[in-house]
Amino acid sequence: MRNTYPDPTRGAPRHRMFAIEYHCPRCKPHHQGRFFKSPDESDLAKYHEAEVTQAQMNPVYIPDEEIPRGDETDRLHRWGYRYYREMFNARQLLGLEMGGQLISKQAEERVRNALATNLSDLLRYQNMLCRYDTMALKSLDIFSVHGFPVGLVQCESNLIGIPTRTQGLNVGSGGWSNIIQKYIAAKAYCERPFEVRSYGQRKTQIFIPGEWIGDYRKGIDAAEQRDVALHCESATAADISPRSLDAVLMDPPYYGNVQYAELMDFCYVWLRRLVGDTTEAFRPVSTRNARELTGNATMDRGVHHFTEGLSDSTLAIFPATR
Repeated sequence: MRNTYPDPTRGAPRHRMFAIEYHCPRCKPHHQGRFFKSPDESDLAKYHEAEVTQAQMNPVYIPDEEIPRGDETDRLHRWGYRYYREMFNARQLLGLEMGGQLISKQAEERVRNALATNLSDLLRYQNMLCRYDTMALKSLDIFSVHGFPVGLVQCESNLIGIPTRTQGLNVGSGGWSNIIQKYIAAKAYCERPFEVRSYGQRKTQIFIPGEWIGDYRKGIDAAEQRDVALHCESATAADISPRSLDAVLMDPPYYGNVQYAELMDFCYVWLRRLVGDTTEAFRPVSTRNARELTGNATMDRGVHHFTEGLSDSTLAIFPATR
């Protein structure tokens, strides 16, 4: 007898809730280990309610784009996924759609874009390709590996998150409160950048006097402002004057190991609906680009394209000064 799985003709995988990890601060002092249970009628009824609500709504931010062919996205096709929205369950779609609607109502653009950034991070944990880490006992985000790790057992994190009474800590991973804490830490670093110095087993933050990251901050005596320009373009075409840069920080592409655009379209199709009308970088329908420096058989990009492009970008970023 020959067993095969998956069968893409049957569509995307369907899931059945069979276990729940929960948090009980009242019970914790008298309980050893984590809290697990089988879903009861109330748990199943709550999920069904979310399904009904989501089916009756007219979504604005849930993407309806098809998943295009690609070296990495073909893995999704083999599992029966055809549309990005199929990678989420009904409760996740409901929560993400409501989140998008709330973010869009923010009048201040900077706040709106900050919340949209957090939503893009939340997407990584609120989808049905997240797996449960049985060692760390928490949800892994979809990009814990540089691919789409489809499997037979997935987990759904609490959308809002579960903060504890200990400031700055959350129970588990993958919720909105977890994402907000990460964002707060990032903004704190922008206010006071630091390096880390190790003293044996002890690590100490060494703050850099006078440094800060951003375009505006409230200084001690007066507000400080800078001009910040972000360009979404090829480094090979960038016009950079000699001696005009303080530093160059590069994260080089890894040929065929990471299909950046194919992976990031997962978030992009949501963000494009949320901020696409106001940001030039979100005008294209996809982040894929024929000039991207990755090896990709689907787009017929090989080692020659990769090495030539990498050489060109290096020459453009480090212009001659003599």
